[in-house]
Amino acid sequence: MDTETANHIAKPPKQTVIILIASFVLSVFWVVFVWNFWEQGIFALGGNASVFLLALLGLFVWIVRAKHCYVRKDLSWIVPLGMIAGSFALYDNPFLKATTLLCGPVLVMIFFGQAFLVDKQQHNWDAVFVTKLLGRFLSFVTMIKTTLSTYVHLIIPTQKPKKMIIARVVAGLALFGLIALTVFIPLLSSADAEFATTIGVVFAWWQKVASLPFIYKTIVVVLFSVVLSAVLLALSSRFEYTEKNINTKSIDPIVTGIVLGGILCLYVLFLWVQVSRLWVG
Repeated sequence: MDTETANHIAKPPKQTVIILIASFVLSVFWVVFVWNFWEQGIFALGGNASVFLLALLGLFVWIVRAKHCYVRKDLSWIVPLGMIAGSFALYDNPFLKATTLLCGPVLVMIFFGQAFLVDKQQHNWDAVFVTKLLGRFLSFVTMIKTTLSTYVHLIIPTQKPKKMIIARVVAGLALFGLIALTVFIPLLSSADAEFATTIGVVFAWWQKVASLPFIYKTIVVVLFSVVLSAVLLALSSRFEYTEKNINTKSIDPIVTGIVLGGILCLYVLFLWVQVSRLWVG
């Protein structure tokens, strides 16, 4: 077996497999329990949203620890995000829920992205750094093809001939069933009433399964799991960032202190609202 073939059928790392499986499970959970909330209103996001967001945050933290990038200071973003996620189940506040939906992805992009920064405790945050984080997040587009191929590899393990044969048999049966239920059974049923009665139970079941909502949800599960896996794989890669020399520019310490102090006060106020609502109602 040549090197190219060996690389093609190489088994994916265990961490990658866990990320892909967890992303698929989260996608199924979202479609089953959070689906269509936009038609029912923001109040439809309650315990279902909290479970989904907390599970997603737990997956983030597991990846950080698995990559040996976790430090105690990471709790400064893990705990607030956990409180924000849990707040969906504790009380109904349409303003905070809508704000979380808008700001949540940005916060995750920033904090989860910097979690893998080499010597992250030694770096200062500036506009260039935030731009680098945005670039890392958008790099998930380049990981989509790899993610798809890895999913196919997990479903059809080409490195194991016996499992490959089983996968081919299942694929053949699935293809036969699809052709039979969509082409041959309807044609034969229209030609013979007795055959239509005999096969009617199976065909009625297929009509329920192959409904448009089910097809839409299946497509969303596939797309959601692929995109989520690609984002996680892109952000969890090693992040090296070299700061530019800023000694040539004078930064007013008073202006900087006011800006950072104001942001900190808003952050503390938001956490205080979260904590106070845990005790009220």
